[in-house]
Amino acid sequence: MIFLNKKKRGKKLELNYSQNFFSVSFTAIDYINGNDYSWFYKLDELSGNWIENGKSGSDAFTNISPSNYTLSVMYRNNITGKQSEAQSLMITILPPWYQTRTAYFIYCGLFVLLMIGVAHLTRRWYEMKKSTMIEKLTRQQKEEVYESKLRFSPTSRMKSVPLLP
Repeated sequence: MIFLNKKKRGKKLELNYSQNFFSVSFTAIDYINGNDYSWFYKLDELSGNWIENGKSGSDAFTNISPSNYTLSVMYRNNITGKQSEAQSLMITILPPWYQTRTAYFIYCGLFVLLMIGVAHLTRRWYEMKKSTMIEKLTRQQKEEVYESKLRFSPTSRMKSVPLLP
């Protein structure tokens, strides 16, 4: 599987979010001095300091968060004391699908739809409550009108007036 991609500014290593545990090996091609080098590296976004790696030409990185990183490596010849220029490798650890911009866009859309749904249901509930109250008041008013008609109707007056013998 090829992970390196040539970009305009150098080499780029692209890894999946599940590949956030990785190891990088580096070597200097020098047939005269052999392995007599001290290695230094830094992962810019995690630490700005150079880390001395001794004579080991590899390092392992574990549990690296999804983001863009720049790994810089240089070596010093222990015999001559000369130091190399730093060589850089861009490393991108891609986020899982649920942390991508597309997923966040979908989350925002779902949130907006949820808020619209809640607003719609709340409006329906208030309209139903209002309708129920209007029906209740209308019913009470009709009952009051009916009772008042019964109280002031001619037949009710006649019943209340005593008959003369």
